[in-house]
Amino acid sequence: MSGIRNKAKNPDEEAIVEVLQSLSEGWRKKDKLQILSFYHENAQFMNAKREYISKEQMIRTEVKDWKLARVWYGYYDVKIEIDGDRAAVNVTEMTKAGHFTVNLQMLRENQKWLILKHEWQP
Repeated sequence: MSGIRNKAKNPDEEAIVEVLQSLSEGWRKKDKLQILSFYHENAQFMNAKREYISKEQMIRTEVKDWKLARVWYGYYDVKIEIDGDRAAVNVTEMTKAGHFTVNLQMLRENQKWLILKHEWQP
């Protein structure tokens, strides 16, 4: 289970935390279909080379090609700012190699929160 212990302030934050929990489960299992289900069709993902790849490129490649090969523990310290149908989410990603700041731009579409942009900083 992820270390997300966010006290959701409203149903939208609760839904976003649920997305992060399911996403973190997908990353731990390296379950490509589960991971991709949380990305918008126009999503951009920052890979291990710090290059942005599209969801289409993610579909054509393997999970191991997207991120550095490292033991992954989960997301912690979630901060969510919601503006209508858009959200900025900052979260700490914990790995065996250390922690990283992850910035997600999300969009609510058809009552579901999806990731538009996924980037990270050491």
